[in-house]
Formats: sequence, C-alpha cells, structure tokens
Amino acid sequence: MVIYRNGEVMKTHHIIKILPIYYEYVREGRKTFELRINDRNYRSADLVTLKEFDHGIFSGRQQTFEIGYVLKLDDFGLDGYVVFSLLEVLE
Repeated sequence: MVIYRNGEVMKTHHIIKILPIYYEYVREGRKTFELRINDRNYRSADLVTLKEFDHGIFSGRQQTFEIGYVLKLDDFGLDGYVVFSLLEVLE
C-alpha cells in the first residue's frame, strides 16, 4: 500500500510474513531488525506490518513498525538484500 500526499509518494506500507519464532522475538523486543530481499524498495520512514505466518496459515497476530535505518548489503556480497531497523510499535 502506498501513502500519498498531494500526489507524491510519502510512505509505503509493506505487509510481510514472518515465522512464529521470529515474530515472538520481535514481540519480546529481542529482535529489532529485519533482513529481507529488497524487492519492495524498503525506505526509512516506511511502515512495515509483520504478520505471523506458519504452514501456509496466518495466525492473526501482527505488529506494525516504522522502518528506521536501511542498510543495503550490496557492498557486503549480499546483492539485493537489506537490513532495516524496526522502530516504535504503531499497533
């Protein structure tokens, strides 16, 4: 989902799947980042909703964050991947 203001893209809201073990680490505050293929052009200040997904089924649990720093890993031999920080919980 893209959020516009005056016809200009302000933020993108990414909705992505996450396995239960990692969802639990995020929920507990022990995991404050995501490593992803950058197929969505993740940017700082975008929103990301992590939806718990296991064996082809969404559990209904989800959390939304603002993306903080985005580190592109192309210079580290992981072309097309990024790591981004998860800031404040928005939901």
